[in-house]
Amino acid sequence: GPGLAWRIDAQTLADLGARQPGLAAQLVELVKARLLSNLVNHSALLRDLPDVGPVLARFALLEVPAGAEVIAQGTPPPGLFLLLHGVAEVWAHGPNGTARVAQLSEGDAFGEMSLLSGEPTNASVRLPEGGVLLHLAAADFEPHAQETQAFSRGLEALADVRRGELTDLVEPLEDTFEVVDEAWLVDE
Repeated sequence: GPGLAWRIDAQTLADLGARQPGLAAQLVELVKARLLSNLVNHSALLRDLPDVGPVLARFALLEVPAGAEVIAQGTPPPGLFLLLHGVAEVWAHGPNGTARVAQLSEGDAFGEMSLLSGEPTNASVRLPEGGVLLHLAAADFEPHAQETQAFSRGLEALADVRRGELTDLVEPLEDTFEVVDEAWLVDE
């Protein structure tokens, strides 16, 4: 529907902040509320939950600087991350080098596979331009998993999809390429 937008330059905002000391904090809270609303509307994990409040209450808000590696491949499960703002790149290290296997955007989740399996992480995740995340530590997930069964089922479904995607990406080269000798290069 129709909306209202205000455009306020930095100097005017600074002047208003000097006269109303609580303004900056209120604006920060407004932005956080908007980011959370967008996340709930766009996240497959959250949008169908009957009561998202108890789930979100267990997450911590993280501001991530540009270039930060949030998850390192091969480390113990750090928990679940929900991308509030920014872009995340997923990188996998293998015997043939390192490859970017996915790019995640606002509303996407990561860390679910190791969280559910308890196994070390199978990829690294970086935020090249920084961003804002919600983080549910692994230790905080299990005690509440039964309370939020719909959320846990959503995580399982997401992990199943991701396992399938990774299997497709890691398919052995021998299955997709034919090995031939150099005879085809020589014009006879």
